Amino acid sequence: MNAGAPIDVLNCVRAHLSMVKGGNLLKNFLGYQVRTIVLSDVPCHPPEIVGSGPTVFRRLEGKRTLNMIEQWLPPQEIPPSIRAHLLSLVPGDPPPFSLGIPEVVGDSRVVLETAASILGRPETRIHFLTHCLFGEARDKGKEIASLVRSLAPPGSGNHLFLATGECSVRLGKTRGRGGRTLELGLSCGLALKDRSAVVGALATDGVDGNSGLSGVLLESRFFRSQEKEKQLLEALDGHDSGTFSEKEGIGLNFGATGTNLNDLLFIYLSNEQETSQS
Repeated sequence: MNAGAPIDVLNCVRAHLSMVKGGNLLKNFLGYQVRTIVLSDVPCHPPEIVGSGPTVFRRLEGKRTLNMIEQWLPPQEIPPSIRAHLLSLVPGDPPPFSLGIPEVVGDSRVVLETAASILGRPETRIHFLTHCLFGEARDKGKEIASLVRSLAPPGSGNHLFLATGECSVRLGKTRGRGGRTLELGLSCGLALKDRSAVVGALATDGVDGNSGLSGVLLESRFFRSQEKEKQLLEALDGHDSGTFSEKEGIGLNFGATGTNLNDLLFIYLSNEQETSQS
C-alpha cells in the first residue's frame, strides 16, 4: 500500500494470504447455500473484488501473485514466509455452494445518479464524466479540469460535471496530513482558477486518508492569488492537503458514514467569461 499499488493488486494479495478472503470464509458455512449482497467500494471491478471476496471463490495463483508483488516491492522487502506460502499454493475447485452470483445493490454509479438528482439545477447541463475514476489523484484532478474546459467553453451556459471512483496517492518521503479525495479536488480547482467554478470532492465513507476531513469545497477563483497557489503546491508536494484545507476553511467534515461507495467529484461551472490572467 505504501508503495502506491492500486486496489486490485492489494485485493489480490489479501485474497492469497488471508484465511477469510478469496472465498475462504465459505469453509465455515458447512455446505449451506450462501447469498452475497454487495455495497461496492471498488469502481468498475467485479463484485468478488470487494473486500477481497470472503464469500466468493477465487482460484489461487500464487506464483502470479508473487510476480505482482515484485512489481511494487524490491525482493528484499518481501518476507521469506510470504514468498514460500505463495509458491506453495495449489489451485483448487470451487465448492458447489459458492457458485451463486453476488448481487451489487450499491456502487459508484448510484453515487453518480444520486449526486445528479441533488446537485442538478434548472438550466444546468449535467455531464456524467465517469464512474470508474482511478489513478494518481493529483494528475486526475488536472485531467478532469482539462476535460471540463473542452466540454464547456466560456459563455456556453451553466454546467455540472460529475465523476466517481477511487484515486490513489503515491507518497514520497515527505508525508503530511491529507488524502486522495482532497488532492483530487484541490488539484482540479487549481487547474480551473481562471474559470468561475465551484469544486467539491467528497469521500462517501466520511474519512479521507489521515486528513481528519471528509472532503473539500471551494471556488476555483480562490487560487487566483499567487500566494495561495504557491501554498497549495507546497501542500500537495508534501501530501499535506488536510492541513491546508483546514487552515483555509475549505475542508468538510461530516464524520464517518458507515459505508463506502467510493469518492465523488463535482464541478459546477457558471455562465461567465473566462478571466484573463496577468
